[in-house]
Amino acid sequence: MWTPYIGGGVGLALVSAGNIGAQANGSAVNEKNVPQFAWQGIAGIAAQLDHNWAVTADYRYIAAVDPSLKLVSGGVSDTNGCQPQHHAGIALQLW
Repeated sequence: MWTPYIGGGVGLALVSAGNIGAQANGSAVNEKNVPQFAWQGIAGIAAQLDHNWAVTADYRYIAAVDPSLKLVSGGVSDTNGCQPQHHAGIALQLW
């Protein structure tokens, strides 16, 4: 039996800014890890192999809000660093 499914979720993503050097104006980033609102959408299909086993294939779209990082000088640096992620996977599940 084949079963399609969809899903979604919201949460926090910890955006790391550890490899950012000095800004164009000479100021450095003061924050290294910034929690940001994140979300995902899921779509997939499951095939029941027997009573306890299933095989699934799904796609996940994961994204987060772009952070504004505080600078040592007191200003804010807007970023465009949070690119959405696309995941495709196949799994064998034991129920």
